[in-house]
Amino acid sequence: MGRHDDLWSLFYMLVEFLTGQLPWRKVKDKDQVGVIKEKYDHTLFLKYLPIQFHAFLNHIQGLTYYDTPDYNLLRSLMYKCMGCLGIKDSDPFDWEKIPKDVTAVILPPSSPLPAQKVAGQSQWYVK
Repeated sequence: MGRHDDLWSLFYMLVEFLTGQLPWRKVKDKDQVGVIKEKYDHTLFLKYLPIQFHAFLNHIQGLTYYDTPDYNLLRSLMYKCMGCLGIKDSDPFDWEKIPKDVTAVILPPSSPLPAQKVAGQSQWYVK
């Protein structure tokens, strides 16, 4: 296993996050999954993904065990992708967001949300 394998794992994880599943999702046998990954036309994923994934895939397909990945390229592609999707680095993670329907049930509409600064954190969290 090398750095290029880690990037393949990242690619597959991002594809799964964005599309909901991978073609080998229900296959239990590791060897069979490996065969599917080797034979699968990875460009088929690209029709469901932001354009920046074309360059990401091209880069990792050309890597060997001994190559140093161009992390600056890959990072810039992800930042461009985030920009196209309107996502900022400072945006809260999904699990940091409070669903609007939950707060509407818990608090009356005119009540301000009590916030508390969590030790060691730079953001305010609602109790």
